[in-house]
Amino acid sequence: MQRLSAKAQYACQAMLQLAADATLECPTTIRRLADIQQLPERFLVQVLSELKRAGLVASTRGAAGGYRLARDRGDISLWDVIVAVDGEAKREAAPGQPLAELLEAELGEAEQAYRECLESSSLGALLDKATLSPMWHI
Repeated sequence: MQRLSAKAQYACQAMLQLAADATLECPTTIRRLADIQQLPERFLVQVLSELKRAGLVASTRGAAGGYRLARDRGDISLWDVIVAVDGEAKREAAPGQPLAELLEAELGEAEQAYRECLESSSLGALLDKATLSPMWHI
């Protein structure tokens, strides 16, 4: 099973918060993202820069500045976010090694299923799940 890097985890959390904040009149600040999601501000700056370069977020400078999603939250998948900060992993089996090729084929199928699952999970769909989930209070 492939694990998310810390950078991808932070990026997904930040993007979900930006999606949740989409109805706010002003952009979301890095401080707000860091406070709500309990993420390190300095690392968020780097992550948001990569998300901006990938065209997933837009930024506004100045005292009332911050970040917004660059596209509709239903059009951004978790896969988009992960690839924006981590890139796509590439592996190759050793040629002429039948067992290595067999293993590579099996891992390739698992990775394809993982990718398809993340591609079908939009920020909007995830937020819809969050609002539909019952809240349990103790």
